[in-house]
Amino acid sequence: MNESNQNNAQQPRDPYASPPPAEQPPIQQQPVQQQPPSAGPHDPYPSQQYNTPPPPPGNSGKSVGALVLGIISVLLTFFAFTFLLGILGILTGIVAVILGVMARKEIQASQGAIGGSSMATAGLVLGIIGLIINLIVVVACVACAGLLSSQPGWEYDWSWDF
Repeated sequence: MNESNQNNAQQPRDPYASPPPAEQPPIQQQPVQQQPPSAGPHDPYPSQQYNTPPPPPGNSGKSVGALVLGIISVLLTFFAFTFLLGILGILTGIVAVILGVMARKEIQASQGAIGGSSMATAGLVLGIIGLIINLIVVVACVACAGLLSSQPGWEYDWSWDF
């Protein structure tokens, strides 16, 4: 016995080794019982009722129209030096502002049944920006053309613009 104690003392125990197995009682298996098939149709998955959230509110068509026309009005500011595109930019800006105001009123009156308030606001802002810039550019171009046409020897050909 003295030798076995010396062997245990000489061999250091591995700190990562698994503990020695403990004696466990034998597992008793129970027989599997099968149920006889039922006579009628049987639903293995009973129906469950889920609480699905309501669908999100649809966007107002006026808010979408205001946003689209506001974007077009701002894009037409790059071509406002041509008289017709400048006038078209002014008209789309006016319509965008009107649709934006109408859409905001409609959305507020619906009390959450209709969405698109942010689009209506963006269309309103873009319509105002496009309207103002197009007005400034068209008025400046007309004034510049009027000034140049008053100079002696200057003839402006308006036919290319129409």
